[in-house]
Amino acid sequence: MSYITTEGVTRTMRTHRMTPARQARMRAELQAKLAAAPSTTRGRNRPVERDEVVLGKDRTKTRYVILTLPADACTTNEYGDPVPIEALVEPLVEELRREYKEFYDRETDGAALYNDLEAKHRDPESRYILMEMRARAAKEVIEPSMPIFFDGSYRDCRHCGKTFAHVAEASRLRYCSEECAEAGKADRTREWVERRTAARGNARAQRCLWCGEGMEASRASKRYCSGRCRVAAHREGK
Repeated sequence: MSYITTEGVTRTMRTHRMTPARQARMRAELQAKLAAAPSTTRGRNRPVERDEVVLGKDRTKTRYVILTLPADACTTNEYGDPVPIEALVEPLVEELRREYKEFYDRETDGAALYNDLEAKHRDPESRYILMEMRARAAKEVIEPSMPIFFDGSYRDCRHCGKTFAHVAEASRLRYCSEECAEAGKADRTREWVERRTAARGNARAQRCLWCGEGMEASRASKRYCSGRCRVAAHREGK
């Protein structure tokens, strides 16, 4: 658990009987966290929109859970943790709650599920089993609520550079929104293709192993510039 105030740190250390080295390390971490946290809001007055956040993965129980928020939609408490501004976040939470209710009602309505599965599965027993499985999965989905950033932190988006807050469970997130995550994925794919193309180009710029002439190979495994050189090399056992 992290604390920002010196008094809180000392009280926690006495409780857990930390070593002096760990006390110094913890104080340094807390000071760094306080320095990275925005001290005030940036005058934002428009509600947070869906394309500004990252939600839990689809088809999982966290599909409606907010994992990130823009830094200007949060304040910082005395412990350095982000605190959402309810007036800015509540409209998004209400939108997710409506979607959750529609999803829950649809997935737990036996008659609707039966009609949905009737065309795909002729066996009634299979339909009832799938209905039960889908209803059980829907009941495990977490209902949307105001995000809690206990022991969360701030980070700069790897794609757009904006500062965002993330929950502690999503500490590996590097993008502020799903749009930036998709753009970052596209950037990584493009960089990988460029590296692969360059590597293939270097591999193709070879010399024939028989005559020594330079050649632009059509594939990285090509070793001879022509069929004549290839046949001559095979005859010589090379």
